[in-house]
This record gives sequence, structure tokens and C-alpha cells, in this order.
Amino acid sequence: MKLTSFPLKAVCICITVCSFLAGHAQTNIEFHGIKINAVDKQKRKQGNWLFFDYDGMPVMSCVYKNDNCISPAIFYEKGDTAFVRFPQTDSIETFIVYAGKDRMYGNFIHSSDSSTRVEVEQNPAMNDSVLAKINRYKDIVMEPVFYFAQKKMVDFISAGILSSHMNLNKPVTALLTISSSGLLTKVEFPQDKNNLSPDEETEYNWIYSRMMRWQPCYRANKTHERKVLLKNSRKLEWMN
Repeated sequence: MKLTSFPLKAVCICITVCSFLAGHAQTNIEFHGIKINAVDKQKRKQGNWLFFDYDGMPVMSCVYKNDNCISPAIFYEKGDTAFVRFPQTDSIETFIVYAGKDRMYGNFIHSSDSSTRVEVEQNPAMNDSVLAKINRYKDIVMEPVFYFAQKKMVDFISAGILSSHMNLNKPVTALLTISSSGLLTKVEFPQDKNNLSPDEETEYNWIYSRMMRWQPCYRANKTHERKVLLKNSRKLEWMN
């Protein structure tokens, strides 16, 4: 099976997030001149996708069709391929783990009780460090990330507050709902965590609701809707 890969040099180029406008067929992101991370009118993931860390560096790539991953998920560490998860067939999910110049194969066996068993091939290079790496990728969780990098999110909200016609200077905690396609679907300001007037809440809602695309939560081998607490425009906490 062909593995989809991307140039993974330091992200020092201009990256554009296209607006999700009514009537447009898709929204996507441009990375190294390649359009990626498309979401169609039905809000389904389509085509080549890249997942990033909080510094804006790529950490995983895969291909989606109608929200289903149809390619291997390739994970990167410092720009090099570190782990590959193939699409699950029945209860079996084959993987490749990379350790230096060695590559080793195995399977995640998914049971009906939601547990996962690990099978690995006999290989002299297999050791405790490699086994720990396998377990780390078995249970991998990538939390939602604002495109691109934490600082971009802080800058975006700060710009909205500074351009507001109101004097917005209170501490604010927002509860954001990020869909499995990375769309911001709901903004709330819990009363037990805020002291906002109705007008202030309306203004903050307008600022936060204009946030562009997020990277969805990725857990094990699927994306998930996730609720995020955002404190004072910069500190993120994940809701269970």
C-alpha cells in the first residue's frame, strides 16, 4: 500500500486557512502549496490531511474520504517517520514501528469489549523502548489545535478584543465545542466561571465565534468532538 507523505521541513512559510463560506464546496488549508485538510459542505473530512503540534509542526498525515480514513496514518517525530497505522480490517489494525534503521511489524487486535491487544513480530531489534513506543501510539491522543500554533490563537483573540467598541478587560473563560472535523460549532461562557454582563457576553461570543478552523481531537485511530475550556484567551483545558 502506498504511503502518503509530505515535505516536513520547518514551517516557516505562509499558511493560509480558507474561509468556510455558505455556498462554497469546501474549506481547506494550504501547506507548502498543497491544499490539505478539506471539509465539504456536509462538514466531512476529505482528501489529504496533516495534523500538527502546538508549535505548528506536522506530526501525522493520512487521507480521508467522506470522513473515513482510507490510507495509513503516518506519524512523524522530528520530521522522520516514526509509526504507521494501517486502516482497520475487521478487528485487526496492522502497524509499523520505526526504531533507527529498523522497522518492525505488528497488529493491534481490537476486542468487542473495547480492549486492544498488541501482537509483534519476532525481531532482534525489539526491546522495552520499542514496546513502550508501540503502546504510546496505540493510545495516542492529539488534542484540538488552533491553526496554526498556540500563539496564533492568542493573537487572533487579542486582535478581536482590541478592535472591539467595548472596553473588554475582564478575565474570561470560554467553553468551545470543536467538531470531529475541526469546526467550532458552539461557544459558551459558563456563569460559574465568568462575571460578564449580557452585552459583554454577546461581544465576546462574536469575537470567539469568528475563530477559524481547528484541528480536531484525534484519539487512537479516529477523530472526535471535543469540548475545550479556554481561559483568558491562552490556557487550554480539555473537558471529559
